[in-house]
Amino acid sequence: MPEVSREFLGYGDHLNRAAAWLVANRGEALGEMVVVLATRRAGRNFEAALVRALMKAEGASGEERVDGRQALPMPEVLTVSGMVDRLLEEPGMAPAGGVLDGLEARLLWARVLREAEAEVLQPLLGAAAAALVDDAASNRALWRLAETLARLRQELASVRKIFVDVLDLARERKLPGEPRFNALAKLEARYLRAMEPAGAKVDRELARAVALERLGDTAPLPALAVVGVADLTPLERAAMNHYRRVDALVLGDAADADGFDPAGGLMTAWWAPRGMTRGAGGAGADVLAEADRVWVQRAPDEPAVVAGLVAEIGADWAAAGHDGALSQDAVSIGVSEDDAGPAVVEAVAAAGGTARWAVGRPLSELAPAELLRSLGRYAGRRTLSEL
Repeated sequence: MPEVSREFLGYGDHLNRAAAWLVANRGEALGEMVVVLATRRAGRNFEAALVRALMKAEGASGEERVDGRQALPMPEVLTVSGMVDRLLEEPGMAPAGGVLDGLEARLLWARVLREAEAEVLQPLLGAAAAALVDDAASNRALWRLAETLARLRQELASVRKIFVDVLDLARERKLPGEPRFNALAKLEARYLRAMEPAGAKVDRELARAVALERLGDTAPLPALAVVGVADLTPLERAAMNHYRRVDALVLGDAADADGFDPAGGLMTAWWAPRGMTRGAGGAGADVLAEADRVWVQRAPDEPAVVAGLVAEIGADWAAAGHDGALSQDAVSIGVSEDDAGPAVVEAVAAAGGTARWAVGRPLSELAPAELLRSLGRYAGRRTLSEL
């Protein structure tokens, strides 16, 4: 088990505070550390904050550059999922045949379903299982089921379970739907057998599970810092246990320490009766209080209202004595419909600010997705027109 320490960053500007704390407390060791954040975007922003903190610090550690200046000791910055996958990079941890990507895993599930008997599929598909034939409609139904099974296996793996564990739980608690759970366990067993031959690729879930087992007898991994991650799955916590030291940099105040576990995760039982609050030590106003709600009578008025709220946040930022203007990445705006995004961007610009609309074309509309749909239609019908 690693040595774990917690540092409370407060409820604002946590990336800059985390960078400053790491530079001050882990300076020379930074280049050998792994830093974990919840998302890739947070990771990129943290790297920028860390560069600023290192440049401000006197005598940044590292090897001499050619020009005589010292190199910045940058750590490896990963998402939480990337921290788990990093286990596969350790010597002897990666599967000999490699790891299936998402599409390959779904194709393997589709093959297992195509080869399954009707009586196995019946609890999942009902009467449609006996009517399945090699046509486009059946292929689409099996593909949708393959996607669902791949997603469910991934979700179960995050809590270190497989379908047979769900079957055992259903039997233990006498839950309804045991035939479905039994069918899922049988299909997963065939799916796993398809990955058994030597040199065969395995899916990411199996590769991670095997790596965690093998790491039990190996030396611990480098020191780890977890920045502002409030929800860790059992799989992620198991991966953390193989790191030499863990710094949990918590997005919260020390006065709320009882509301966080040793790794910085939220203790929901502690927070539930208190509600989420804004302010030091939980002493501020309830964020769902009536005073914090802004009612808009007409949808066309929403962009202007949002722009006004962003302006207020910027004014509060300046009044607090921060240097420079509030950055684009400091405020995130969620909208209920994609069409509302551009209007909000225009309204913020009209109010003198800058905003970025982060949603592009859906992946389903891009050329690679259309190519895969075409290949799927051709595989189902094998006609010249589909080709």
